[in-house]
Amino acid sequence: MRVLLTGGAGLIGNALGQRLVSEGHQVRVLTRSPSDARARLSFPCELAVWGETTDPPAAIFEDIDAVAHLAGASIADGRWTESRKQELVASRAATARSLARAAAGRRVSVFVSASGIGYYGDRGTEELTEASAPGGDFLARLCGDWERAAEAFPAHRIARLRFGVVLSPTGGFLRRIAPMMLRFGASQLGGGGQYLSWIHVDDAANAILYALERPEARGAYNVTAPQPVTNAAMTAALSDIFGGRHMPAAPALALRALYGELADLLLGSQRGLPARLLAEGFTFAHPEFAAAARAVYLGLGPGEMQVYREQWLPHAPDALWAFFTSEQNLEKITPPFLNFHVVGKSTPQIERGTTIDYRLKLHGLPIRWRSRIAEWCPDREFVDEQVRGPYARWRHRHAFEPLAGGRLARDTVEFALPFGFAGRAAGLGFVLSDVDKIFAYRAKTFSALYPGG
Repeated sequence: MRVLLTGGAGLIGNALGQRLVSEGHQVRVLTRSPSDARARLSFPCELAVWGETTDPPAAIFEDIDAVAHLAGASIADGRWTESRKQELVASRAATARSLARAAAGRRVSVFVSASGIGYYGDRGTEELTEASAPGGDFLARLCGDWERAAEAFPAHRIARLRFGVVLSPTGGFLRRIAPMMLRFGASQLGGGGQYLSWIHVDDAANAILYALERPEARGAYNVTAPQPVTNAAMTAALSDIFGGRHMPAAPALALRALYGELADLLLGSQRGLPARLLAEGFTFAHPEFAAAARAVYLGLGPGEMQVYREQWLPHAPDALWAFFTSEQNLEKITPPFLNFHVVGKSTPQIERGTTIDYRLKLHGLPIRWRSRIAEWCPDREFVDEQVRGPYARWRHRHAFEPLAGGRLARDTVEFALPFGFAGRAAGLGFVLSDVDKIFAYRAKTFSALYPGG
């Protein structure tokens, strides 16, 4: 199957792309910036450029069997001003209509469009299935417009997937809320009884694949875990993971004053149930929130934070392993603002137990760092741990997994700041910003060094 994918560099898009290519499907990704996309994609694909100011060229549908439309600006970035609302509509419904116009005269087998559980509006404790009526607030109208635009696409069948909040190690909801808990403590929002409909990213990708491959899959599906969670239960589960302080509840009035209409996302309640998926025999790998969140942050201890990144590289394992395990190459893939230099290492060749010394400068402060190779599995993975440096704990796992003729590079960094709660409150925001910049630089450098895919 040849699949045209929008939103391929997003959380769900990357997970879906990996699933598709692992099963032998071919993927064409629509993107505004090929160079940026290469650095953010975790699977091999063909890139097609679309600036989104005009309809895409009809040629993008050549030889395409299926379309998965996942593009859309984040609804949680900033207050919902009128201009921001227009941007949200344009990135969803207007994009779907533009795709439909470009595909006029063709007819693909299936068009799968993302939507959101916000389709139902704020419904308290009511159990919401695909048969439930839509809501009337901005987010509900946005989802409704999105789905109506999807229905106009020329396809033999159309599936509309109403996603809950996505849990993923690479970003999204948990990446936003975890630092807040670590810095300020765990606090339920409002009364705490409002329901969150959520889905683990692996189950989200599997649900899209189900809709693409199953001939009977058409119409609306709630893509949410079978067990929606209240805000109070969610806060307790995440507090158990991060070990944050329990703080008084955040008043609804304060949240509305701070975030405006965007506060509806935090205080609204959708108790969504995946009635159709369950009735059709779909199996959820992560049905329960606490276990799903723990799977995202597997191995993390109290007071610690995790950063996780993936990138697909089109080279054989021996070539990649030789590059990544040379300490001298660290200087090539480290951004200049760190002034990073290797001082020396304890053994001629890197192996388990080798210590490596570096010096760098961060925010003007000189730092000496020593790491030790804690695990060493040639061509597969290695782990370095800080022995001496600025962190209370730093552990970086570099893993390389086969995927579609290349390697999926997975980086997992677990760290803790010194001085406990005070250190997290003062420094976590700076550290996360710096680590994100480091990984963004590494990804672009890898793409330049290992082009293709």
